Amino acid sequence: STKEARLREGGFAPPAHVIGRRTDTCMQSGVFHGVVDAVEGMLTRIRTEWARDELLVVATGGYATVVAPHTPSVHRVEPYLTLKGLALAGDELSRS
Repeated sequence: STKEARLREGGFAPPAHVIGRRTDTCMQSGVFHGVVDAVEGMLTRIRTEWARDELLVVATGGYATVVAPHTPSVHRVEPYLTLKGLALAGDELSRS
């Protein structure tokens, strides 16, 4: 239906408010803040498991630039880290 299609139009972006006023803005907020909180939760668990207070956290991937500014634990953003690593590996293999 038309209303269902509208729910998917927003994409993955930070919402203007935590509490939305319409179904689509409520869903956008829930998805976005759910991801941010999931990242922070995982980092808390890693700190506990590794018994470390400080971690160097590098956000990677296509949404890193969207999520990182809202995730206090992220120190650096490298959205193309995997591709850079593959390029380095390819260069190294081509020299062999």
